[in-house]
Amino acid sequence: MLVVVVLLSSGCGTAEDETLYPLLMSGKWGYIDQAGKTVIEAQFDDASAFTEGLALVRSGGKWGFIDKTGNYVIKPDFDGARFFSSGLAAVGSGGKWGYIDRKGRYAIKAQFDAALAFSQDLAAVKLGGKWGYVNRTGSLIVKPTFDMVSSFGEDLAAVETGSRLDELDKATWADLERMVITGGRLFGRWGFIDKAGNYVIKPAFDFAMTFSEGLAVVGNGGKFGYIDKTGKYAVDPAFDVARPFAEGLAPVKVGGKWGYIDRTGKYAAKVQFDEALDFREDVAPVEIDGKWGYIDRTGGFAIEPAFDEAFRFSGGWALVRKGDAWSYIDKTGKYVWPTEK
Repeated sequence: MLVVVVLLSSGCGTAEDETLYPLLMSGKWGYIDQAGKTVIEAQFDDASAFTEGLALVRSGGKWGFIDKTGNYVIKPDFDGARFFSSGLAAVGSGGKWGYIDRKGRYAIKAQFDAALAFSQDLAAVKLGGKWGYVNRTGSLIVKPTFDMVSSFGEDLAAVETGSRLDELDKATWADLERMVITGGRLFGRWGFIDKAGNYVIKPAFDFAMTFSEGLAVVGNGGKFGYIDKTGKYAVDPAFDVARPFAEGLAPVKVGGKWGYIDRTGKYAAKVQFDEALDFREDVAPVEIDGKWGYIDRTGGFAIEPAFDEAFRFSGGWALVRKGDAWSYIDKTGKYVWPTEK
C-alpha cells in the first residue's frame, strides 16, 4: 500500500492546532496523531493542517472544513478557500470571494475578485483589478488602489504601485521594444503602508516582503537586503536572494550558495548550502551535496544530511523522504512514524 505523509505548516497554528498531521494514503488524505495513530480515516482529496481547531479539506472538487473528529463543520460547498484566521475564513464560489464564520455563515458577502486571510484584523481583497484591505465587518479600510500587496505583519503591509504587467496581454512587439528602449518599467515600486493606508515607507523598491522580527526583505537592482521600520537599511543589499528572519536568523544566497545571517548582517552559518529554509523550533532544513539535514543556530548539524527531502519542524516532528519512503522524525533524528526503520 502506498503511503505518503505530508505535514502542511501554515505558520498560523498553535501547538494545539498542530497535534494532528495530514497524511496521504493510496490517494486519499486523513490525519494521524503524535502517537502515529490514525485519528481521521483517509477520505479527502486534499487536506491542510488544523488552524483555530478546523482543517480545510477538499472532496469532490469542493472545499469545506472539518473538526478534529473528522466531521464536517462546514460542508464542502466552495470552489476555493483559505484557512481560518481571527475567526473568519476567505471562501470563493462562482468567481467571487467573501468571508465566513465558524458556522459557515457569511460574515462578509462574496463580492471580491480575490481575498487573502485576515492578519492583524485586516484582510487584503481585490476589486476591479486593484487591491485594498477590509476589516472584520467588511468595511473597506484601505481603498483598492494597489497592484500587488502582502498581508499585514507587525502593523505594516508591503504594497506595489505602478505595475504595467496588465498591458502585456494587449502589447505588440513594437510596444515592448519601445518600452525596453526608453527604459520603461513593467513592474511597479514597493513601499509600506500602515493600517490607515498611509505610506510609512515610500515606494522605492523593486521588491518587498512583509516585516518579520522588525526587519523586511527588500530588493533593488537585483540585490536584496533588510530595512527597519524607518525604511533605513539594517543589513545592506548584498545578497542575490534573501528570505525573512525567523527565530533571529535569515537564509541568504550569495554566488549560488546559502548561509544564515543574524540581525546585524553577520554570518551565523557560512555560505555553503545548496538550499536553505527558515528556522523553526531552533533548527533549519538545509541541502548540501544532494542530501538534506538540519542545522542548529551555530550552523552545526543537529541531524546529519541523509534525506532526499526534508521539511520544517512543527510540533516536534518533521517530514523527511528517503527514496520513495516518507517518514516523520523527531529532533534527535529518530523515526517516530512509522517507527519501524
